[in-house]
Amino acid sequence: MKSALLFAAAVLFPSVCFSQQEPAPVQQGRPVSLEAALTLATAHSEEIAIAQAGVTRSQADRIRSRVERYPQLSATVSYDRTLASEFSGLFTQSSTGSGSGSGSSDGTGGTDFSRLPFGRKNIWRANLSFTQNVLNGGRVAAQQRIAREGAATADIGVASARAP
Repeated sequence: MKSALLFAAAVLFPSVCFSQQEPAPVQQGRPVSLEAALTLATAHSEEIAIAQAGVTRSQADRIRSRVERYPQLSATVSYDRTLASEFSGLFTQSSTGSGSGSGSSDGTGGTDFSRLPFGRKNIWRANLSFTQNVLNGGRVAAQQRIAREGAATADIGVASARAP
């Protein structure tokens, strides 16, 4: 069965089955000096690009470790719109005239709870936070030493990648 399929393919598509590709012509280039060849190799070397990415990473680590010495300030603002609240019918006066709860009277015999922080229709929240590391047990100094040594290691990696 397999040989019949091969025979049919050879008969129907002889150019695909028996074609031979001709070798690509050899291009003659211009002579290149050793310095130019090393410059071209350095510019297109994957190993050097990886080593330089390590240098960039180590620089970011040094910045990140240095930032922890400075104060941190963060702010958030949020808005909530309440469609239905579990407090909406809690303090209304019933038809018998007995209201529940305590608060200032709104003049109609009911209690005005609009000034309370829960159950409102629109709620805005703002938060401002300021932090400063005062005592951290030497963690920041250790991170800076680690980042400095990582930068030295990355520089050695670049030098070794460029070595002939």
